[in-house]
Amino acid sequence: MANVHMYDVGVKIILNVVTNISTSTLREIKYKKGDGKTYGKWTAVQESVTSISYTTQANDLDMQGTWKLQSYVECPAWEMYGDEVDLVVSSSMRV
Repeated sequence: MANVHMYDVGVKIILNVVTNISTSTLREIKYKKGDGKTYGKWTAVQESVTSISYTTQANDLDMQGTWKLQSYVECPAWEMYGDEVDLVVSSSMRV
C-alpha cells in the first residue's frame, strides 16, 4: 500500500462491497478520523459492479492517525454496510 499523508489530494480510495451494486442509488464511504471521535462521509461513485471509490480533495485528510473506513450502499430493495477497513494517514509538513 502506498503511503498516505495529511492533506494529500487525489488519493483514490476503492472499497470492495463484494455484491453486485449495479442498481445502487446511493454510495458513500463513511469514516472515523484518526482521533476516533470525528465522523463523516464522502459521496462515492461506482468503481465496478462490486466496488465504490472516492478521490480525496483538499482538506479531506486533515488529521493523522488510523482512520476507519466503511462502505455504505443503497439499492431499491436493500441497503448494506461493508466491512470496516483501516487507512493510516501519516503527518505531513505543510509549508
